[in-house]
Amino acid sequence: MLVYKDLMTGTEFVSDSYPITLDDPHPGMIKIKCCNKKEDSVGDYDIGANASQEEEQEELQEAEGKVGVNVVLDFKLEETTMSKKDVKSFMKERMKNLLKLKMEKDPDSVKAFKEDSQKYMEWILKNYDDIQFYIGNDFNDECIPAIVINKGEGSEEGIHMYCFRHAMETEKF
Repeated sequence: MLVYKDLMTGTEFVSDSYPITLDDPHPGMIKIKCCNKKEDSVGDYDIGANASQEEEQEELQEAEGKVGVNVVLDFKLEETTMSKKDVKSFMKERMKNLLKLKMEKDPDSVKAFKEDSQKYMEWILKNYDDIQFYIGNDFNDECIPAIVINKGEGSEEGIHMYCFRHAMETEKF
């Protein structure tokens, strides 16, 4: 199994156990098909005791579980909100930091990184109204956030998460 982790923070965002498409909708992007999921919670479980014959049966209330996008719940990602202006400055700073890291670790990828990051930012700004940003549950915002566009499971567009591939490293388990 491959796990995709953020290069800057080591935060795990997704694994190849989900349907993944590389370079979609633009080069340098990872597209993950998602679905809604209800997270299990403690509820009405049988603990092995017999019901009393004399007492009236008590109605047990089922515990509320979180409902959300499967990848977000499974990797315990946290939503973060930003205005369009904040997105521009935030991403500019993160891309600058990522470029420094790329120049140190993999200078051959810098040209593709620059081209792809420009397209990625254009795509984010174009789709800003439909986007939700997610970071790790440690709230370390030094990462390039994952993006979820949720048009609903029944719609043609569905639910997808997007990650910037240049900001990810893979770890094999």
